[in-house]
Amino acid sequence: RVLAEDVAKLRSEQRAGPTLFVAKSFLLSMQDLVKVLSTAEPHFVRCIKPNTTKKANDFMGGVTLQQLHCLSVFEALALSRKGFAIRMEFVDFVGKYEEQF
Repeated sequence: RVLAEDVAKLRSEQRAGPTLFVAKSFLLSMQDLVKVLSTAEPHFVRCIKPNTTKKANDFMGGVTLQQLHCLSVFEALALSRKGFAIRMEFVDFVGKYEEQF
């Protein structure tokens, strides 16, 4: 809502200049991003490479295990098991953190 008001204000201003152009471009870009995010369902994907050879059917357990540790997959699973697996709806997330933006 605040972003839309800022964009509307910049669109209504008639002065030109590099600062206004950058600010306007940024706000328009952010508005487009908000539109995309509001229609999307957030998911997080962690990519794991099964080997360093880039060959099919070549699984290197040590390499994979190291990546799982580095990506905090085990920590996320432990938190989930303890009951902290909060899956907040996007609307609720925006409502909670809107004032910080």
